Amino acid sequence: MSLREAYRSGFEGRPGWRISFDYDAESVEALKQSVPQRDRAYDPETKDWWVALEQEDAILAVFPQFEEHLRQLEMPL
Repeated sequence: MSLREAYRSGFEGRPGWRISFDYDAESVEALKQSVPQRDRAYDPETKDWWVALEQEDAILAVFPQFEEHLRQLEMPL
């Protein structure tokens, strides 16, 4: 499962992550199993998912390379 992009983004007033990955049924199912429906949303136009901020551990469980995106937030400007 390969995460292409991840960046902080809000959705309906809630903070979270916008993530994108190459489609495969296994990745979609893993995300759906790991993140409750109320904490995720799919945008069919951009083919991105929004995942609530408090679900970072779930994103990391599905996409281990998500850790790289978390580390970028810790870097000083």
